[in-house]
Amino acid sequence: MARIDPGRSKDSGVHLATPVVVSGYSESGAPFNEYTYTVSVNGNDCLMKLKTPVWNEQLLLLTNVKTAENILCRVAICVTNENAPTHVKVDFVNPSQRFWRLTFPPGNSNPTTQEEE
Repeated sequence: MARIDPGRSKDSGVHLATPVVVSGYSESGAPFNEYTYTVSVNGNDCLMKLKTPVWNEQLLLLTNVKTAENILCRVAICVTNENAPTHVKVDFVNPSQRFWRLTFPPGNSNPTTQEEE
């Protein structure tokens, strides 16, 4: 079974529980919206838990609940655990260093400051 270990990669991000809404279409074509929280984030991707089944390479729309901003994502990794939500890593189609309102230094996924609105 594949494992997602956020501590293994320098690009794994910072542990941050941010509320998000994930929108997409099921395999049958039915639309879905799921409210969840991130596990870790950076400017290129994020890790979260989902109850809705998704698959690798699926396009999803991620909405940051705090800012109401959207970003298009592609499912990179799905790790299914029996009787538990699936861990899903999504890559941003167009990376955004501002989506989380954090500043990520070049070559490092740990934010240095939080931007004020």
